[in-house]
Amino acid sequence: MINATAIVPPRAWSVPGVTEPLQSVRDRMMTDKVATLKLRPGRYMFMTTAFSFEFIVNLDGKLDFRNLDKCVEGRGTATLVVKCRVSQQIVQ
Repeated sequence: MINATAIVPPRAWSVPGVTEPLQSVRDRMMTDKVATLKLRPGRYMFMTTAFSFEFIVNLDGKLDFRNLDKCVEGRGTATLVVKCRVSQQIVQ
């Protein structure tokens, strides 16, 4: 599950290879809604028009990511919560 509802105003977001691209005009994901995605173990990228970051789904379906704790929650769970609103808050 991806919850990016803290991003205001709402923005389009994407997980390339899983969701519609940011440029898509139909069926694109918006940050004003929580979305459930079925992700296999592997590396993924969460992208908006303002920022992006990598996250990992491990073999038991739990999430991991670099030190993004000020902007992203959900390490060790199946829910990614994106709290940042602007790109300056994401530091990798």
